[in-house]
Amino acid sequence: MGASGFMIYHWLSNPGFNETEYFFGPLADFLQIGVSMIYMYACISGNYLDESFIYVNATKLFQASILPYFIFVTFKKGPRHDMFTAGFAFWKFFFNLIDASYYMDKRFDWINKFKEGLSEYID
Repeated sequence: MGASGFMIYHWLSNPGFNETEYFFGPLADFLQIGVSMIYMYACISGNYLDESFIYVNATKLFQASILPYFIFVTFKKGPRHDMFTAGFAFWKFFFNLIDASYYMDKRFDWINKFKEGLSEYID
């Protein structure tokens, strides 16, 4: 949640983004904070734990899909560029992608289903 808060601050305080980027850029991070709060409630209460866990990981994958835009499009583009935040977003991208993919695979067995789907075309 702290990393999402930092990214929201950067999206909204950077003078180089256009109006569309101001709106859509922090959307995944706002969503992550909201879903994480629901997940914390689910952990405490024991209700809807499985569903909220899936939502948290799906939101991490959504964040991972937006972060490459931030990293590559803003790289060395005037006031939009911030080397620390680009590096931070790079590591956040990899953490979200690996972490969420691992837990979603444990839940839905994505990797084996993907391999089975490919075997139909390879054989």
